[in-house]
Amino acid sequence: SFGRDAFSRVARFDGSRVVGICQAPKPKTLRTEMGGQFLGIAAADVADELIRRRQPRVFTHEQAEATSKQPLFSGAMLVRKNMVDGSVAGAINTTGDVIRAGLQVVGLAPGITAVSSFFMMVVPEFMGEKDKVFFFADSAVIPNPTVEQLASIAISTGRSYKALLNDE
Repeated sequence: SFGRDAFSRVARFDGSRVVGICQAPKPKTLRTEMGGQFLGIAAADVADELIRRRQPRVFTHEQAEATSKQPLFSGAMLVRKNMVDGSVAGAINTTGDVIRAGLQVVGLAPGITAVSSFFMMVVPEFMGEKDKVFFFADSAVIPNPTVEQLASIAISTGRSYKALLNDE
């Protein structure tokens, strides 16, 4: 499947540590076949956090429990608890679903006021520079940002660039 192939490729990439969220009945078999590490997080922990974070809004225990079983929310909880550095999603999930899970479980970083996304593109050679990296920000979330939103998007993307590439 697409997920297994992508996971296996990234797990072999030098310098990366890949963690999969496993809901399969045989995680040991998947670990052997694909490499990498599989983590799980109790659905109850995710449900409790969803209820705690959404106190001002009505979010029943049943709704929280059903939502907590979705892999996007489990992945977001692993990020929130600092068990992983990030979550990659979107190949089989919509941008809205990925953002919803992140917002409801992780929230926005301090000083960030607008939800945004970015994608990273590596060009093998650009103007004489090998492996030139470009970040394209907010290509899907805010089609017509205000000045304030655009500033928040730029700050957030700059922070992500620095964190991912250890570069200014």
